[in-house]
Amino acid sequence: MLAPQVAHAELTVVEYRFAGCELNLMTRQLSVEGRLRPLEPKTFEVLAHLIARRHRVVARQELHDALWQGRAICDGALAQCIWTVRKALGTVPGGKDLIKTLNGVGYRFVGEVVEVTAEERDWRLAATVARLGLARALLRSPRAEDHATARALTRQCQEDGEDLGLPWLLEATGDLLNGAPRLPAESSTQLRAVRA
Repeated sequence: MLAPQVAHAELTVVEYRFAGCELNLMTRQLSVEGRLRPLEPKTFEVLAHLIARRHRVVARQELHDALWQGRAICDGALAQCIWTVRKALGTVPGGKDLIKTLNGVGYRFVGEVVEVTAEERDWRLAATVARLGLARALLRSPRAEDHATARALTRQCQEDGEDLGLPWLLEATGDLLNGAPRLPAESSTQLRAVRA
């Protein structure tokens, strides 16, 4: 079974971004243009394996050995996984062409990929939580311009919550934008956990 994270030069990749898509290795989810596209576990693993090795052709036997670990599978199982991935990616321009088939050899992922590491994600989350704390403080101010700044900061936090896939952060920012001066209990607990 493919590990949920891929280590590169002491950094842990937790997400791949490509062609309007995000493949989150922690949650094992594929988002295409902001919409979740459910994938079966083996199909997800095939896509993750191909992206992690995108600089070369991946032989069918390598995929079989790495993902099915020598278990006997029907001839069409891998082809079905590739077809399902192409179908999921097919809604983005050129999405079906992101995986090239080299007849008799294997497959290669050919899209431009941005790797997001756990460290980058943690720093971004910390900055977002700090902005959210500043927004909460500004909302207590009697000055209208402070409230405008707080709303702008909160909108930035909301965008980060969407990008980071954190529903509790979206809830917290939504409440602040709607005039709630305090965060919901669950969001406050999550913020405290991040600060710790």
